[in-house]
Amino acid sequence: MREIKFRAWDKIDKKIREVSCINWFDELVTMDEHPNGEYIIRNMSEVELMQYVGLIDKNGNPIFEGDTVKTNAKVHSDCEVVFHQGVFGIIAGDGRHYPLREFSKTGTSISEMSIDLEVIGTKIII
Repeated sequence: MREIKFRAWDKIDKKIREVSCINWFDELVTMDEHPNGEYIIRNMSEVELMQYVGLIDKNGNPIFEGDTVKTNAKVHSDCEVVFHQGVFGIIAGDGRHYPLREFSKTGTSISEMSIDLEVIGTKIII
């Protein structure tokens, strides 16, 4: 089973933070990393949520929606990770969507994949 977790771009402090809890009903997001050790609570409008896609890049980094990844494919080098039509994938420079399963070296289910992508940045919406 795939681990479900989020991180968030905190629009107020302009930092990426680990998400501890999401209250969908009250539209609140609880995040870690406050300097005094307390949790930070923000309204949904004050953060940009990014979901973990369930995969690790070739350097051992978790891949999140909104990340910029580098591929070995010549037709699409630096691409954004997105959730599109029910599938995590990448949007290449040509605007086309490529499902992450196309980059798998092993297995077809998300938990069995070994992919040749490298996280090189994150798209931040300010």
